[in-house]
Amino acid sequence: MKNLCFRYLIGFSLLALTLGVGACLVFPNNYEVIPPGPWRGIIKLEYNPVTPNPRGEPLPDKVDLQFEEVTEGQVPFNFNVTYASPDSVVMTLKNAQQNLVVENIIYGRNRATGDDTIRFYFPQGDTYLRGKYAGGVIEGEWVETQSPDNRISFVAYHGKDHRFTTLQKVPITDLSGRWAITLGLDMDSTYAGVLTLDQNRNHLTGRLETPEQTIDYLEGTAQEDKLYLSYFDGEQAILIEGKVMDDRRLIGSFRSGLTVRTIWEAERNSEAVVPASSSAEDAKE
Repeated sequence: MKNLCFRYLIGFSLLALTLGVGACLVFPNNYEVIPPGPWRGIIKLEYNPVTPNPRGEPLPDKVDLQFEEVTEGQVPFNFNVTYASPDSVVMTLKNAQQNLVVENIIYGRNRATGDDTIRFYFPQGDTYLRGKYAGGVIEGEWVETQSPDNRISFVAYHGKDHRFTTLQKVPITDLSGRWAITLGLDMDSTYAGVLTLDQNRNHLTGRLETPEQTIDYLEGTAQEDKLYLSYFDGEQAILIEGKVMDDRRLIGSFRSGLTVRTIWEAERNSEAVVPASSSAEDAKE
């Protein structure tokens, strides 16, 4: 068995070097459940391009937000599958510098349908992914343990390691640095925070801080005048989309699961700090 594992590791290394990053990889069938290697998952949020604006303020930029590089309303995430032993599969979720190991995985065959099924139970214990596997694809749902009716569709593709897109459009500016961000432009009241970005060509990582929460390890891409960031740890599914305006402000949308959806704008400010108050108006006083 050790020789078999050694041959698999050598074969994987040669394939990765030959095909390169971003290619669709092919693996030998030396596994019990699903193929090892990189996977690209997608949490499918329902998308509604028209958001409410109870404040009645003019937001001409809001209706012009078009994110043609990606499919709207989808939270992409990346994970690797390895085998601790021939019959013990391990999932590692990857968000920027964060690696989250998921070992509580149940798999088998549905006797009624004949489908291969798998469940990934996240360490927090509140949620899991369940789906059926066929032909390099897992398709199913992201489910709350205590509320099984609260579920969101997901799909994952084997051998794909990009996050949002394989495009490499040259960004019009370097977004690296601190941004004073105001969220809730389409809500009754706004709230302020700090968005910190780090850009290396098209690759983008970030951190969003507000008085209520901090979201580390955002990861995504910058494409021409657009930016895309996502985060998924089994507990949260975060999607941030934005656009660089002519005056170099950023404006975009923020989504967390199916329940939180709002419009935001940001201005570059190297001295931006998270306000003590959640209200953007109070933070200015």
